[in-house]
Amino acid sequence: PVKRVYAWMPMLAWQPPAGDPVAEDRVVTLPNIANHLAMGYPRLSPFSPRARQFIRDLYVDLAHSATFDGILFHDDVTLSDYEDGSRWALKAYGQWGLPASVPAIRANPGAMARWTQRKTAFLDAFATELAQAVRDEQPGLKSARNLYAQVVLNPKSEEWYSQSLASSLAHYDYTAVMAMPYMEQAPDPTAFLRAIVDKVAARPGAMAKVVIELQTVDWRKDDAPIPSAELADTIRTLYGWGVENI
Repeated sequence: PVKRVYAWMPMLAWQPPAGDPVAEDRVVTLPNIANHLAMGYPRLSPFSPRARQFIRDLYVDLAHSATFDGILFHDDVTLSDYEDGSRWALKAYGQWGLPASVPAIRANPGAMARWTQRKTAFLDAFATELAQAVRDEQPGLKSARNLYAQVVLNPKSEEWYSQSLASSLAHYDYTAVMAMPYMEQAPDPTAFLRAIVDKVAARPGAMAKVVIELQTVDWRKDDAPIPSAELADTIRTLYGWGVENI
C-alpha cells in the first residue's frame, strides 16, 4: 500500500575516502567555551566548491541509480553559531560584507544577525540546488527536510542551528519537525507537542506542509521502545489538534 517513497539523505555529513582531497574540506567548529550546542556530525563545508561538487555528484548518481518520489534532507543541514570557520566560509563572509572571522562576527550583534540569516539561506539554497539536480532526471520530485524542534519553539534558535521554519516552508514541499520530547528531555511531553502544533498552526497554510516526526524509541534509555499505547494516543491527540501529517 506504500504510495510514495522518499530517499532520506544527508546533505553535508559525508566522509569521503581518506585519500580523497575533498575529505579535508570539512566544516570548522570554533572553540565553544560554553559548549551549549554540539552538532555531532562531521560535515563537509558547503562553502567549499570542491565539496559542493562532490555532494552534487552523489545526488546525480542517486538520481541515475534509483527511482523515488522525494528527498528528505537529514538534520545535518545545519551550522552552529560557532561554524563555519573554514577558509572557504571566511571568504564567503567577506563577500557578504561581514567581518572575515567568526569571533569578529560574534562580537557584533548586527553582523551576527546578518550572518545567521545568510547561513540559513545559503544552506536552503544548496538543498534546493541538489533537489533540482535530481529533479532534472526525475521530474515531479518532492523535497522535504528535517528541522529541530527548538527552531519552531524558539526564534533565537535560528542563530544556534542556521535553520528557520519560515525559510523551510518557503523552500521545501514538506518540513519534518523532530517533535521528540524524550530526546529533548521535555518535562511535559504533551505540553511540548502542543507548543509545536500551536506555533505551526499560527502560520497560514503551514499545517499542510509540516510533518510531525515522532520517536518510537527513547535513545536516552538504551533505545527502550515507546509503549505502543502511548504512541497511538499521541497520534490520536495530534490529529485532534489539527495535525495533517505524521
